[in-house]
Amino acid sequence: MKASSKTVVLGHVTIKGKTTSWPVAVFGQRDNARHHANYATMATRAGDVATLKPLDPHAKLDDDGKPIATAWYTVATVAYDPEVNLGGQDEGPDA
Repeated sequence: MKASSKTVVLGHVTIKGKTTSWPVAVFGQRDNARHHANYATMATRAGDVATLKPLDPHAKLDDDGKPIATAWYTVATVAYDPEVNLGGQDEGPDA
């Protein structure tokens, strides 16, 4: 059976007033995504780069090579491979 949605873990950090967001991982189960986001948050808060990097290879680090403690992770469930009906072939602009 084809999945109708996936859950994405997103990383976020605000540096000098500018917020940057990036995709971290995609999961079929929302609970797994929540756990991943929680582990990444805990590793960030602890300053544990060795644990954080496998969870989030694109995690932002400060000048000392430590995770930026104000980074946070969220989850979002999105449609996966949705069917979009844009009308029949003869209904386009050249019809």
